Amino acid sequence: SKCGQFTPEQLVDTFLSQDYTGIFSTNHFFCGNTAAPGPEKEWKYRLEKFCDAYRAVKDEGDKKGLDVFFGFEYTVPHTVDPIANNAGCDFLVFGVDEKWLENYGDVETCPTRQYLNRIREAGGTVIQAHPYRLEERYMDHICLMPDCVDGVEVINTSPNTIESNTLARVYADYFGFFHTAGSDI
Repeated sequence: SKCGQFTPEQLVDTFLSQDYTGIFSTNHFFCGNTAAPGPEKEWKYRLEKFCDAYRAVKDEGDKKGLDVFFGFEYTVPHTVDPIANNAGCDFLVFGVDEKWLENYGDVETCPTRQYLNRIREAGGTVIQAHPYRLEERYMDHICLMPDCVDGVEVINTSPNTIESNTLARVYADYFGFFHTAGSDI
Protein backbone atom coordinates (compact mmCIF):
# COMPACT_ATOMS: atom_id res chain seq x y z
CA SER A 1 0.00 0.00 0.00
CA LYS A 2 1.12 3.53 -0.66
CA CYS A 3 -0.50 4.55 2.64
CA GLY A 4 1.81 2.62 4.94
CA GLN A 5 5.34 3.67 5.73
CA PHE A 6 6.45 0.87 8.10
CA THR A 7 8.87 -1.86 7.08
CA PRO A 8 7.83 -5.41 8.01
CA GLU A 9 10.31 -5.25 10.90
CA GLN A 10 8.92 -1.97 12.22
CA LEU A 11 5.36 -3.20 11.91
CA VAL A 12 6.01 -6.43 13.81
CA ASP A 13 8.17 -4.74 16.46
CA THR A 14 5.55 -2.02 17.03
CA PHE A 15 2.74 -4.48 17.71
CA LEU A 16 4.88 -6.81 19.79
CA SER A 17 5.99 -3.85 21.94
CA GLN A 18 2.29 -3.19 22.66
CA ASP A 19 1.67 -6.83 23.66
CA TYR A 20 -0.32 -7.82 20.58
CA THR A 21 -0.26 -11.52 19.76
CA GLY A 22 -1.54 -11.19 16.21
CA ILE A 23 -2.49 -8.77 13.44
CA PHE A 24 -4.08 -8.80 10.00
CA SER A 25 -2.07 -7.37 7.14
CA THR A 26 -4.61 -5.50 5.00
CA ASN A 27 -2.80 -3.66 2.24
CA HIS A 28 -4.89 -1.85 -0.33
CA PHE A 29 -5.88 -4.22 -3.09
CA PHE A 30 -5.85 -3.45 -6.80
CA CYS A 31 -8.40 -0.69 -7.08
CA GLY A 32 -7.13 1.56 -4.35
CA ASN A 33 -3.95 3.15 -3.20
CA THR A 34 -1.80 0.16 -4.05
CA ALA A 35 1.88 -0.18 -4.81
CA ALA A 36 1.20 -3.39 -6.80
CA PRO A 37 1.57 -3.39 -10.60
CA GLY A 38 -1.33 -2.13 -12.70
CA PRO A 39 -3.52 -3.82 -15.32
CA GLU A 40 -0.73 -3.75 -17.90
CA LYS A 41 0.56 -6.92 -16.20
CA GLU A 42 -1.29 -10.24 -16.06
CA TRP A 43 -3.46 -11.00 -13.02
CA LYS A 44 -1.38 -13.83 -11.57
CA TYR A 45 1.82 -11.71 -11.63
CA ARG A 46 0.02 -8.75 -10.06
CA LEU A 47 -1.47 -10.95 -7.35
CA GLU A 48 1.95 -12.45 -6.60
CA LYS A 49 3.46 -8.96 -6.21
CA PHE A 50 0.55 -7.83 -4.04
CA CYS A 51 0.96 -10.83 -1.72
CA ASP A 52 4.73 -10.29 -1.38
CA ALA A 53 4.13 -7.56 1.22
CA TYR A 54 1.91 -9.82 3.33
CA ARG A 55 4.47 -12.62 3.11
CA ALA A 56 7.27 -10.31 4.24
CA VAL A 57 5.28 -9.26 7.32
CA LYS A 58 4.25 -12.86 8.01
CA ASP A 59 7.86 -14.07 7.79
CA GLU A 60 8.97 -11.36 10.22
CA GLY A 61 6.09 -12.20 12.55
CA ASP A 62 6.96 -15.90 12.44
CA LYS A 63 10.57 -15.09 13.38
CA LYS A 64 9.56 -12.90 16.33
CA GLY A 65 6.40 -14.58 17.61
CA LEU A 66 3.57 -12.45 16.15
CA ASP A 67 0.74 -14.17 14.30
CA VAL A 68 0.12 -12.40 10.98
CA PHE A 69 -3.08 -13.13 9.08
CA PHE A 70 -3.99 -12.33 5.48
CA GLY A 71 -6.54 -9.68 4.56
CA PHE A 72 -6.89 -6.82 2.13
CA GLU A 73 -8.60 -3.47 1.68
CA TYR A 74 -10.81 -3.47 -1.39
CA THR A 75 -11.60 -0.11 -2.96
CA VAL A 76 -14.51 -0.08 -5.40
CA PRO A 77 -13.05 0.94 -8.77
CA HIS A 78 -14.49 3.79 -10.77
CA THR A 79 -15.30 1.45 -13.68
CA VAL A 80 -17.09 -1.51 -12.08
CA ASP A 81 -20.36 -0.21 -10.73
CA PRO A 82 -21.11 3.26 -12.16
CA ILE A 83 -24.86 2.89 -11.75
CA ALA A 84 -24.60 2.36 -8.00
CA ASN A 85 -22.18 5.32 -7.73
CA ASN A 86 -20.17 3.58 -5.03
CA ALA A 87 -16.73 4.06 -6.57
CA GLY A 88 -14.16 4.82 -3.90
CA CYS A 89 -15.86 2.95 -1.05
CA ASP A 90 -13.41 0.85 0.95
CA PHE A 91 -13.97 -2.56 2.52
CA LEU A 92 -11.64 -4.60 4.70
CA VAL A 93 -11.72 -8.29 3.83
CA PHE A 94 -10.75 -11.16 6.13
CA GLY A 95 -11.08 -14.93 5.89
CA VAL A 96 -10.18 -15.52 2.25
CA ASP A 97 -6.67 -16.34 1.14
CA GLU A 98 -4.33 -15.91 -1.78
CA LYS A 99 -5.71 -19.01 -3.52
CA TRP A 100 -9.25 -17.64 -3.30
CA LEU A 101 -8.08 -14.37 -4.83
CA GLU A 102 -6.34 -16.19 -7.64
CA ASN A 103 -9.55 -18.04 -8.55
CA TYR A 104 -12.32 -15.57 -7.61
CA GLY A 105 -10.67 -12.21 -7.11
CA ASP A 106 -11.72 -10.44 -10.29
CA VAL A 107 -12.12 -7.27 -8.29
CA GLU A 108 -11.74 -5.04 -11.32
CA THR A 109 -14.67 -6.46 -13.28
CA CYS A 110 -17.16 -7.83 -10.75
CA PRO A 111 -20.02 -5.58 -9.55
CA THR A 112 -19.50 -4.47 -5.96
CA ARG A 113 -22.39 -6.21 -4.24
CA GLN A 114 -21.72 -9.43 -6.11
CA TYR A 115 -18.03 -9.28 -5.15
CA LEU A 116 -18.70 -8.61 -1.47
CA ASN A 117 -21.32 -11.34 -1.29
CA ARG A 118 -18.93 -13.75 -3.05
CA ILE A 119 -16.42 -13.09 -0.25
CA ARG A 120 -19.05 -13.73 2.42
CA GLU A 121 -20.29 -16.90 0.68
CA ALA A 122 -16.69 -18.20 0.79
CA GLY A 123 -16.66 -17.72 4.57
CA GLY A 124 -14.98 -14.34 4.51
CA THR A 125 -15.85 -11.31 6.58
CA VAL A 126 -16.38 -7.83 5.14
CA ILE A 127 -15.92 -4.63 7.15
CA GLN A 128 -16.96 -1.30 5.69
CA ALA A 129 -13.94 0.94 6.26
CA HIS A 130 -14.37 4.60 7.26
CA PRO A 131 -17.82 4.94 5.66
CA TYR A 132 -18.20 8.65 6.46
CA ARG A 133 -14.75 9.78 5.34
CA LEU A 134 -15.23 12.61 2.89
CA GLU A 135 -12.18 14.23 1.37
CA GLU A 136 -11.71 16.31 -1.72
CA ARG A 137 -9.37 13.89 -3.50
CA TYR A 138 -10.84 10.74 -1.97
CA MET A 139 -14.64 10.55 -2.01
CA ASP A 140 -17.27 13.18 -2.57
CA HIS A 141 -20.24 11.14 -1.35
CA ILE A 142 -21.25 8.66 1.31
CA CYS A 143 -22.09 5.12 0.26
CA LEU A 144 -23.43 2.68 2.82
CA MET A 145 -23.84 -1.00 1.96
CA PRO A 146 -25.44 -2.64 5.01
CA ASP A 147 -26.66 -5.61 2.97
CA CYS A 148 -23.09 -6.69 2.14
CA VAL A 149 -21.07 -6.19 5.31
CA ASP A 150 -20.56 -7.83 8.68
CA GLY A 151 -18.99 -4.95 10.58
CA VAL A 152 -17.96 -1.31 10.40
CA GLU A 153 -14.68 0.45 11.08
CA VAL A 154 -15.87 2.95 13.70
CA ILE A 155 -12.45 4.33 14.61
CA ASN A 156 -10.13 5.30 11.80
CA THR A 157 -7.14 7.45 12.57
CA SER A 158 -6.06 8.42 9.08
CA PRO A 159 -7.22 11.27 8.79
CA ASN A 160 -10.73 11.07 10.13
CA THR A 161 -12.56 13.47 12.33
CA ILE A 162 -14.48 12.75 15.49
CA GLU A 163 -17.70 13.38 13.56
CA SER A 164 -17.01 10.76 10.88
CA ASN A 165 -16.08 8.15 13.49
CA THR A 166 -19.20 8.99 15.51
CA LEU A 167 -21.42 8.61 12.45
CA ALA A 168 -19.75 5.27 11.67
CA ARG A 169 -20.54 4.08 15.21
CA VAL A 170 -24.21 5.12 14.85
CA TYR A 171 -24.40 3.27 11.51
CA ALA A 172 -22.85 0.12 13.01
CA ASP A 173 -25.10 0.19 16.06
CA TYR A 174 -28.24 0.77 14.01
CA PHE A 175 -27.61 -2.37 11.95
CA GLY A 176 -26.11 -4.41 14.79
CA PHE A 177 -22.68 -4.69 13.19
CA PHE A 178 -19.55 -5.29 15.21
CA HIS A 179 -17.05 -2.45 15.55
CA THR A 180 -13.44 -2.36 14.39
CA ALA A 181 -10.65 0.21 14.47
CA GLY A 182 -7.80 0.77 12.05
CA SER A 183 -5.09 3.01 10.74
CA ASP A 184 -3.11 3.20 7.53
CA ILE A 185 0.27 2.71 9.13
